[in-house]
Amino acid sequence: MNGEILAARRVRILFFIHNAEAAMAKLSITINKTRCIGSGECVETAPAVFQLGADGKSEVVNATGAGDSIIVSAARSCPVKAITVVDEDAGVQLFPPPKK
Repeated sequence: MNGEILAARRVRILFFIHNAEAAMAKLSITINKTRCIGSGECVETAPAVFQLGADGKSEVVNATGAGDSIIVSAARSCPVKAITVVDEDAGVQLFPPPKK
């Protein structure tokens, strides 16, 4: 991809992460069940988005249950980094940051 497009996408990502008033992006939230230890940090941060399932591990119950910045904060709160958040509209992984 050309540098200008990547720079524009990075600006958009930062806008969504840092501005709670911004319009919500279409996010894809994935939980690595093998890695999840059921700490519940994500549930505490975004209870309308995450719940602990019958297996004691996190699951997404409503991907639009909180603003983008809250969802990314919930992913960051996971002690084992079991949550991946992707902005489907921009095609960019918000968390964890893509490896270079």
